[in-house]
Amino acid sequence: MVRSPERLSWAMASTVTFAPDFEMRTCNDGGVSSTRNGSDFVRCGFVRSQAARQACGLMLSELRVRTRGLEEHIDNLSGGNQQKVLIGRWLLTKPKILILDEPTRGVDVGAKAEIHQLIARLAGQGTAVLLISSEMPEVLGMSHRVMVMHEGRLTGILDRAGADPVAIMDLASR
Repeated sequence: MVRSPERLSWAMASTVTFAPDFEMRTCNDGGVSSTRNGSDFVRCGFVRSQAARQACGLMLSELRVRTRGLEEHIDNLSGGNQQKVLIGRWLLTKPKILILDEPTRGVDVGAKAEIHQLIARLAGQGTAVLLISSEMPEVLGMSHRVMVMHEGRLTGILDRAGADPVAIMDLASR
């Protein structure tokens, strides 16, 4: 897991992006235009605010985030829009590998569908997406392969054709 600043810096430099579940639930770090992950917007220690604002505006539009503007505090947004803002921040790093931990937990059906569409689009564009989810329909509907773990141990990997609720639960109980 990427929890320390050193590992986070390594992951960002390696174009591996991990959007952890704990971050998805605690969104109190600024407005929707916060660019703490956007190294493209820093040159010689200075933030290129015009470029950052433009990229954030485009990302908000692309992800269809409902907000009054870039300065709105993220805590004022609905759960689904908070999720999309946080995912958008990570997407600004242009990851090759995107690890999403429970990205749709606690969001409404419409936001969940939009996040699923985004994940499918990213995968279609060549971004490797590792989706961690405890929701069986999400796992079955979004995955090309399903890796099942039990108590921190890998118990099996199923391809899409072999993945069904019974096979997954069998592996999860081993």
